[in-house]
Amino acid sequence: MGIRNALRLIESGEQLGDPNSYPRSGIVSPWQQGQLSQIVWSDIFGAEANIVSRAEAMSIPAVAKARQILVSTIARYPLRALNAQNEDVTSEHSWMFDTDGEVSPWHRMAWTIDDLIFSGWSLWGVERDSEGAIVRGDRCPIERWQVTPEGVIQIQDATGSFVDAEADSVILIPGAFEGLLKVGSRTIRAGAKLESSVLSKSQNPIPAIELHATTDDPLEPDEVLALVNAWAAARMDENGAIAFTPHNIEIRAHGETEASLLIEGRNFLRIDIGAFLGIPAALMDASLSTASLTYSTQEGQRNEFADFTLPYWLEPIQQRLSMDDVVPAGTRVRFDLSDLYSTTQPATGAEVAD
Repeated sequence: MGIRNALRLIESGEQLGDPNSYPRSGIVSPWQQGQLSQIVWSDIFGAEANIVSRAEAMSIPAVAKARQILVSTIARYPLRALNAQNEDVTSEHSWMFDTDGEVSPWHRMAWTIDDLIFSGWSLWGVERDSEGAIVRGDRCPIERWQVTPEGVIQIQDATGSFVDAEADSVILIPGAFEGLLKVGSRTIRAGAKLESSVLSKSQNPIPAIELHATTDDPLEPDEVLALVNAWAAARMDENGAIAFTPHNIEIRAHGETEASLLIEGRNFLRIDIGAFLGIPAALMDASLSTASLTYSTQEGQRNEFADFTLPYWLEPIQQRLSMDDVVPAGTRVRFDLSDLYSTTQPATGAEVAD
């Protein structure tokens, strides 16, 4: 596949499915050619699947918060090219800052970080001049490419088929870990169940209810079912605090509603998601029982984020873009973090003379 065709495929059309359907993590069907995008494992084997999608993960507030922190922090830092003499030669690599494409450099980096968060890999399609230097680069949606068992990168064409991409037309960026959808699938599943519990408790805030018969008059099964359904519907109604029972039915409540358990569960979920992605608990709006979140500890958490979290996500991108197939030998690519460590924020408008 040509370089220009690779970029055209990346830019054309909308995304063709959920990122979790990207074929490297799909399941091959022995009854058809090609690969299935995704199957419902539990429908076949009767057990709960341990496969989660990006859409399901993003429905968890803690995951959305973690993505927001990483994307909003990293994508705003521009890329810079430095030569062996530590001179800024970014102007010689216009693909780092050009905005004449379909997607801005900010969005390109934002979705690159998104890929690394959830899947652990990201792919860029690049266009080169006659001398082989990159003149343009775009991020390829993760559901539109795959890697064959032989290690060949393939990109999806307009017909939905995957075709081999030329080696110099793509840049594969490996992350620092396998991706949240893989290593954090159990935690994400637990978070989804927690959100379901919150919804259930909001619809039925009182404990479990037993409709206890106080007489020996037996009720027919359909009468029992109708009574239970009527009570269930009444509890979810906006006037759910009011209900009616016959004279021979006694209402018994079992257990107690512990709202604090749901609150603590959400708090620990934020801590766990933050731990997977290296984000301090304070930045995740989570509290640690052993820490007093005073001003000084919050400042310490911010320093921890700059010292440990950011390098974990920045280095894989910097090191990959510094390789000789991206920039000339002796040139390295770095994020410009001057705003992070500067106490004076730069002007957003053009400089003018007094």
